Amino acid sequence: MDEKESLAALADLEGLIRENKDLNELEYRLSRFNLFEALSAVREEVRHSAYLAFLLNPAERHGVEDQFIREFLKRLATRAPTFPLTLIDCDTFDFSKAVVQREYKNIDILLTHEEHRFVMAIENKVESAEHDDQLQRYKKTVQADFPQFKQAFVFLTPDLTTPSDEDYWIPIDYGVVADSLQAVLGRRGCAMEADAKILAEHYLEMLGRHIMQESEIAQLAQRIYRAHKSAIDLIFENIPDQRSQLSDALAEHIGQDARLQVGRQIKTYVSFLIRDTLKIPGMSDAEQNYYAGETRSLLYGEFVLDRALKFRLVIGPGPEARRRRLLEHAQQNPTLFPEAKGSLGKKYKTILSKKVLQKTEMDGQVDECCSQISEWWTAFSRDTVPAIITFMAKANLDEDTGKK
Repeated sequence: MDEKESLAALADLEGLIRENKDLNELEYRLSRFNLFEALSAVREEVRHSAYLAFLLNPAERHGVEDQFIREFLKRLATRAPTFPLTLIDCDTFDFSKAVVQREYKNIDILLTHEEHRFVMAIENKVESAEHDDQLQRYKKTVQADFPQFKQAFVFLTPDLTTPSDEDYWIPIDYGVVADSLQAVLGRRGCAMEADAKILAEHYLEMLGRHIMQESEIAQLAQRIYRAHKSAIDLIFENIPDQRSQLSDALAEHIGQDARLQVGRQIKTYVSFLIRDTLKIPGMSDAEQNYYAGETRSLLYGEFVLDRALKFRLVIGPGPEARRRRLLEHAQQNPTLFPEAKGSLGKKYKTILSKKVLQKTEMDGQVDECCSQISEWWTAFSRDTVPAIITFMAKANLDEDTGKK
């Protein structure tokens, strides 16, 4: 940054510090007490499922009867052309006798209504991923137990993740939950039990802070960033956080392993390539990919240092035929690549995902985090890396691509 840029950034920083209504509003919203944060329930999948089941259950003491069910179903009917109930059905049916069950044969939430012959299964994922063909198994359970019912299958995630069984499961994000609850508060808030209303308001606030990507809080933060980009970038570059040290530790582990090479490294992200897989014919026939670095490869590993530290093995952008062959090869080993199920995706497809450090661990001392990373890396480099190399060596990316 030259002197002129430094002076401009300093002026922008002073403007940010002066009276700033958006910044004051953001600080106020984030400083308010929130019950779900106090109970460490923000990322607890079980807590989200329990509260959603509470809202859906007309027999619970929240004071809105079946109103939340109606609002929730109306949004599903609007989003999914294959939804078994019409928009008019969702608005006019009496759902007061609906039965809501938690963990029915491992299904997160199951709603049934005998009179309307309707059943809805909801699978909720906050930070975890699908495993063991669970969506297919849950679908078969519902089809076997409720063969004469109209059936709906809902896959709820924070980022609208595509379900492995796209033909049956409807993907939605937490914006649908928030919109439904906001509508209920607008219509029936005065009828709600006082404590139930406060709980609903706290839940909406928590979703806006931590789960929903397009919330008012997210938009407010984006507006502040656009108005003071140079000042905020300057602040960010000088934050004495530990992620840069953890990023350096990961890059060092990769650099010390002769089988691997660092792809790209920044404070919050480190990627690597596997040298042996680069020798597979067609593997380097990939698009230039910022995340993988300068060397082109359809397959690369990445560490994302966000609230938690996650590892993913990813199929990146490139010729669709080669990408599909690589995914089909990975799908032959679901034990090694549990996330390989499902569709390919336009550019990126995760085939293996592992949690390295939880959020609570990431908030600890740097030395302790580095020690945990070293312990994780020892097992990863000993067991997972050679397994990937051995299995991927059998991949044939030329098949069905027109090459002989």
